[in-house]
Amino acid sequence: MSGSDKLNFIKHYIPQYENESEDKRTIYGAYGPRLFGGTLKWLNGLTKSNQIENVINLLKEKPNSRRAVVQVFSPKDLKKYRREIPCTCTFQFLVRNEKLTMIVNMRSNDAYLGLPHDIFAFTMIQEIVAKSLKRELGSYFHFVGNLHLYENDKDNVNRFLSEGWQSTTNIMEVMPEHLLWESIHNVLNIERNVREGGVFDYSNSRLDPYWKDLVNLVEIHSRLKSGKRDEAAAIKKRMKSKVFDVYIDKRLESIL
Repeated sequence: MSGSDKLNFIKHYIPQYENESEDKRTIYGAYGPRLFGGTLKWLNGLTKSNQIENVINLLKEKPNSRRAVVQVFSPKDLKKYRREIPCTCTFQFLVRNEKLTMIVNMRSNDAYLGLPHDIFAFTMIQEIVAKSLKRELGSYFHFVGNLHLYENDKDNVNRFLSEGWQSTTNIMEVMPEHLLWESIHNVLNIERNVREGGVFDYSNSRLDPYWKDLVNLVEIHSRLKSGKRDEAAAIKKRMKSKVFDVYIDKRLESIL
């Protein structure tokens, strides 16, 4: 949502992208500039566009429109070989029965790592668009041309499947509609500060607890990357939602 394609930003969360950068400064296939604004060369030349903002404006004006499509995969992605290009082709948003439906088309999807990540991230975008339109969430459809599993992930998949069902289920909180975009911009600013070594001023922040938890999660990640397990554990205690506990506990256990 920051619109960034900077390697230092992206590898803070996904280190393996170091190997995907062609210039060691940027990630060619980064989704940020393609979705939320950035310079792209499309068929009609040089454009600069926030596609998510465009579909929100379109559906506000014409709720029944079938044109609210975001293009992630670009024609330029086929012009020459790239180390990394988007697996996602398009997002389509439809208002039906007063609810916002989202349809995602993927050219390719890794069933173990990519699929769970993408569905989480894309339904977050769906919720942001729905809140912007003051609509309820509708259905989410995820179509994949090639769904695959890599050989080196088989053991992890089998271990995951052998765990069975979780004994408890925690549902993520509903995204607050109040001050939506102001909150998102605040979260982005706080995230940058935390990533660069700063501290989230939790007690003085006016963010809704929903957004505070996401920032707390970002700070936990940064503290654990620095080996500061005790600080990360302390941050966990101030979180409202329990939905991230499985992830946090696993990370904490990994550096015992």
